Amino acid sequence: MSEEEQGPPDISEEELVELLDRYRTDFEFAAPRLLKVLNMKGKIVSFVLNGPQRVLNKIIEDIATRRLVRLILLKARRVGWSTLISARNFHKTSWNFNRLASQVTHEPDATEVLFGMVKRFYDFTPEWLRPSTRYNNARLLDFNTKDGKGLGSGFRVATAAKEDFGSGQLIHYFHGSEVSKWPEETVKDLITSVLQCVPDDPDTEVIFESTAKGIGGEYFDRFWGARFRVKVVKMNPPSLDHLYGYDAAGKYDVSRAAEEIEAAAELEEAINEDAKAENIYTAIFVPWFCFEEYQTKPYPTFANDLTDEEKEIQKTYGLTLAQLYWRRLTIANKCNGSIDIFNQEYPDCPEHAFLAAGRPVFDNAKLMRLRNAVPKPVARYELAQSINQFISNPKGALLVWEEPKAGQNYIISADVAEGLEHGDFSSADVINHATGIQVAQWHGHTDPDLFAYVLAALGKRYNTALLAPERNNHGLTVVKWLHEIIQYPNLYVEMVPDPPGKPRKRYGWLTSSATKPMIIDVLVREVRDDCHGIACAATFDEMMAFKVQGNGKTEADRGRFDDRVISLAIGKYLRTAIPLPEAAIPDHIKQREERTERKRSPLGWT
Repeated sequence: MSEEEQGPPDISEEELVELLDRYRTDFEFAAPRLLKVLNMKGKIVSFVLNGPQRVLNKIIEDIATRRLVRLILLKARRVGWSTLISARNFHKTSWNFNRLASQVTHEPDATEVLFGMVKRFYDFTPEWLRPSTRYNNARLLDFNTKDGKGLGSGFRVATAAKEDFGSGQLIHYFHGSEVSKWPEETVKDLITSVLQCVPDDPDTEVIFESTAKGIGGEYFDRFWGARFRVKVVKMNPPSLDHLYGYDAAGKYDVSRAAEEIEAAAELEEAINEDAKAENIYTAIFVPWFCFEEYQTKPYPTFANDLTDEEKEIQKTYGLTLAQLYWRRLTIANKCNGSIDIFNQEYPDCPEHAFLAAGRPVFDNAKLMRLRNAVPKPVARYELAQSINQFISNPKGALLVWEEPKAGQNYIISADVAEGLEHGDFSSADVINHATGIQVAQWHGHTDPDLFAYVLAALGKRYNTALLAPERNNHGLTVVKWLHEIIQYPNLYVEMVPDPPGKPRKRYGWLTSSATKPMIIDVLVREVRDDCHGIACAATFDEMMAFKVQGNGKTEADRGRFDDRVISLAIGKYLRTAIPLPEAAIPDHIKQREERTERKRSPLGWT
């Protein structure tokens, strides 16, 4: 440490007070002057915010003026967002009284690395500005003194290995790192536990950040479920010979960097109308090409060798040749030659980030586009069991895109679950037999016998539709109630061999290792040929998580559901297997035709 860093600068008391106040209130001013980081070359250097860091910091500060800072961040590899968030939280706790920060990572090694960064911030803080510590160990920095006369602030870290981190704690600034990689069996309860520790106070922050890890899961749901969305759609990086904030002589200026980055970044803000109005979370995405380090000087003739795909993304995002060449090298050398893996690790848009993992059954890129274009339901209903009718309810389990039409034939197929509150869902899809369009869907938790009444009421509502519930497992209860107790008049039935006697009737649909590929193949084909008629966004979500697993089975990823996929696939298959019923002829038309027949004679009309 230099002599200048041992004590305060040689300035007047008034100037010193002003300087200290700016250190405390202006993070971007304080960071390069007080904080040290380990750079890519293994050297300890001043923390100069890069492009993505400065853009994110600006977004956070802007959101803080309008609502609570509750963020879901989707990032590319090594853009420095974890460093930024750690630095912000260290700054807030080491310069203010009674402020507590907590950080949870996905694995012990990551916890050690991130907290090592925080400890470095502390160790290299100028001695005259370094707060006293009562505890300074592998999991806690406690900015206090033995007699309790210090800041009373602290910084705690943990690994996402239990369900109740934070119980009994007060947390003002929470940072969840690589949330998509948190254990599936604990992530939901862990997040719930943490959020109870953060008060709804303006001076609090909750930030979940991660790279993507396939379709589905808590992080995926929270990112796409956020009401507010902010993304950088374009950001022209500096040339290879000039980085943000540096002049031609190599001198760095913080103000200059801020102005250059703000001018280069083009933000797009949107409202997710599907989210509840009370949802205050913001999903933030910054693409890989915003990072000034992600460029490599190309060879002289590179511009002549661009692939059609490279030309397309160059046109879409205005990429430089240096960026395109870095991308090509990274795909070849760090992503096993896979563009899908590159899009997961270094996404150019949120949709691409989630599509790489696993062996999807469907074309996930296409599903994402279809999902974003689905219509909103025209109505929602809940079954009033006392009168056995559906009544309007904005939170009802029945979503309707098209009300029943007279003279139309419908198929209602259903996947039946046990009915437990935290188990699989039961799902029923209403499909127009003639057009194949999904016109309604019921989805929820209910006991099998009660689900039978739901199906019967739904079938009656849609012109006594053909009901085809699964008869697997708990489906047997549903089928029995529909056939024997409710006596629904139009229940799907098939004749099955019963040696040595005659074939016998079996009501309901059996999903087995033999029939499951058949029904899924129909759904795959309809999506491929753009004749699917799917209207439900949640169905597309489940289809994107529907994979060929390691055991060879086609089913949802662990922790995800596929009930909507199965219920829809059953109906789609039966629509192709069962002929469309002939249109019923009203009695008055039949009588007219009979009278006409009696008037006929071999010679013509009598």
